[in-house]
Amino acid sequence: MKSSVVNDGSGEGWDGIKKLQGRWVHIAVDYLLYPIERRVKWISRPISYFIQYRRIKGVYGLVRRLVSWNASNNFVYKPLMELYACLKSVLKDSIVFDYYCLLEKTLQWLDELRDILRISRKTNLKDSSPTDIDLDKIIAETKGVLVKIRMESSKLGKQYQQIASNINDVFKRHWEELFVPDPIIDGKRVSFRRHNNGLESSHRRTRKAIRERTGRSETNREMEQFGDLLAILSNLWNETYQKEILLDMKDLGCSLSPFVKDIPRLRKEYREIRRGPAIPIADVKRICVLEDFIEVLESTKPSGELISTLQATLGVKMSMEAVC
Repeated sequence: MKSSVVNDGSGEGWDGIKKLQGRWVHIAVDYLLYPIERRVKWISRPISYFIQYRRIKGVYGLVRRLVSWNASNNFVYKPLMELYACLKSVLKDSIVFDYYCLLEKTLQWLDELRDILRISRKTNLKDSSPTDIDLDKIIAETKGVLVKIRMESSKLGKQYQQIASNINDVFKRHWEELFVPDPIIDGKRVSFRRHNNGLESSHRRTRKAIRERTGRSETNREMEQFGDLLAILSNLWNETYQKEILLDMKDLGCSLSPFVKDIPRLRKEYREIRRGPAIPIADVKRICVLEDFIEVLESTKPSGELISTLQATLGVKMSMEAVC
């Protein structure tokens, strides 16, 4: 016999809970699909899948809590169980998990190095006063992180050691380019800023042209969508790029095709669970909505208040029939 937690005589009862959970599943699938639908990247698509896997881990925990709450109330919602099985099958795949861990650690190492080397937008603006950069300190910190990466990789296995070795080799080859002091001209130090850096200026002109054509809201989207491909095409006549990067590619089109035509099986399964278009909720807010729903549901407030609170949490401002 079902719990009386929602039997308030309002006529909604478990029907209302079912419809609310349907909306919750819809939002969860929107959240999972976002990395591979919204951020269309040709060559960087595996990174989108990495972000999606990380989201799967987070959503799976929430789905499991919701399934547990349903079970404790002798209630089953089929689409939720289908999503639960779908996510569980991904997380049980040991090969996918190994690749995820490898990529996660690699990105962590690269972020540590980027944090040391990065010049922020604020300090790179034309009207900002130049700040003194202790080049020796940055070099020492970079060397320290590279040593740490090597030591850490030695405890993680051969693949990690190879990646750590590649990172160290790249830094050695480009060391003189990375750490160049500002030139002294006529006794005055000239700092490179956004307005006098040729590469940065070219990038800004490209963004400006896109913004004029598409509007501000579309600029980042278009740069993300074609940025990786443009990086390859713009270097096709670069002799070093041809020898170092494209040497093993007999046919560029065939080499790029796996990244373009690969449509993940999960995408189809998600669509079968989620019927209808995406619910217009900002992506950064979706996970908060999902978490808040679970928190409210597990609080087991009086039934009438529970239904209305859940509706408010999911942003339901109309009748449930109209929403679902």
